[in-house]
Amino acid sequence: MVDISYAPAFHHTDWVDRVDRVEAAGPNGFNNRFNAIHGDLTQFATVVTQIGQAIDEVHTAPPPQTRLSFVPRFRPVPPTIQWSLGGAGTVGAASVDGRPAVGVTDLTLPARVNLTSIRLVGRLTVDFGGSAQLAISLAQSPLSDPSGTAPVVATMTVSGSSSFDESATVQAPIDPTTFRYLLKAQFAGPTGPLGEPAVSEVVIEAMHLTFTPA
Repeated sequence: MVDISYAPAFHHTDWVDRVDRVEAAGPNGFNNRFNAIHGDLTQFATVVTQIGQAIDEVHTAPPPQTRLSFVPRFRPVPPTIQWSLGGAGTVGAASVDGRPAVGVTDLTLPARVNLTSIRLVGRLTVDFGGSAQLAISLAQSPLSDPSGTAPVVATMTVSGSSSFDESATVQAPIDPTTFRYLLKAQFAGPTGPLGEPAVSEVVIEAMHLTFTPA
């Protein structure tokens, strides 16, 4: 919060008839006193400006937001394990002894917006304890060269061995007239102890993308 305050510096001392002399210069002259009044008025004007700016900030509405909610349908990237659909519309995959499960899917995104946040809801299950990790990345590929490189414009990572509902703040301009957008998921769990196979699973229940006008 901005600290806005005003403390007058000028304090008038009454002149005394037939005692004080009327003069321009000197500590008790008109120039000194009027300059002090002018300094107070300047400070007061500055404080009024700060108050106006603070009021404008309070009354400035945040930009409208649009949220796209879905469950991504990932296509597996060989030789990864298949990503599968659950009965409740979820999507999941498994990692055996740390081998990653990788999937990609195309996204149709709105135009003239900025992607501002990513939210993931789901759960991670790990054999023998430890922690699994799910990394999500959004890349854009030029429509003029779809086989070229697709630089990553936003990422999010969740890890653990339980349910999750996590969000990440990003800042990525979206332009579907120039790019196509690819969502990639990479999931991996730990290896098992003493050579025993460990199976880790991820289930994505929902993904939310939030946009503001560009």
